[in-house]
Amino acid sequence: MYKILFALILTILSTTLAMAQTPTAAPTATITAPEENAGELGSEEYQAPLSVRFEANAEPEGWTALYEWRITRQGQTQPTVVRNDASLDYTFSKSGTWEIDLLVTFVSGGDTIVYDREPDKDSDTEHITRMGPLMETPYSVSISESNLEFPNAFSPNGDGINDYLNAKQANSKSIVEFEAAVFNRWGKQLYSWTDWRNKESGWDGTDHGHRCADGAYYLVVKARGADGRKYNIRKTISVLTGFKEEEK
Repeated sequence: MYKILFALILTILSTTLAMAQTPTAAPTATITAPEENAGELGSEEYQAPLSVRFEANAEPEGWTALYEWRITRQGQTQPTVVRNDASLDYTFSKSGTWEIDLLVTFVSGGDTIVYDREPDKDSDTEHITRMGPLMETPYSVSISESNLEFPNAFSPNGDGINDYLNAKQANSKSIVEFEAAVFNRWGKQLYSWTDWRNKESGWDGTDHGHRCADGAYYLVVKARGADGRKYNIRKTISVLTGFKEEEK
């Protein structure tokens, strides 16, 4: 009996202590894809598509938290996306700079604490307290404009250099839709692929496992960039298996 009573008292004291603390949140932003960018969101310019997980990390317990994530394109006043969960997973697929802000309202009984960037609409009352923004400035995500380039030739000879035909990784960026195919001079499709970011997903110079002869082949690419730009590339590609790049 005493143990039950003691446990009840501890629960009441813990709840009272939590209620006495001013609730708050500590937002975080983590890049989840692509893998090479995984980790804490930085201030540099990124390529699309870029997936980011935003988390509120509200504390302490004992309050009901009402969330409002806002994603707004820089220069605009109305948010493009509004979500009301404790965490937000979002993939940025359009170029430009995007601001991500979090508004939180904590409610407990008749008490309300509000964190936002709005000027005081009404003065604090006994039951409503406005605390100002959770973050000094919103998170910012900058997505680059697109570009897509291909070489004129490649040398699929197994030397580890230029063994695959794919987009130039150093010059291509922010491509959100992509499909490419290679044809021989008689119009037969030899290969197709949809991943421009992984060079080894491109054409390796074979047709169903058989090495193609050196010469001219035809590349057809249809793609779309994060900035809305459409790419319709048709060009001749030279296969040069006898070419060896000199070591430097």
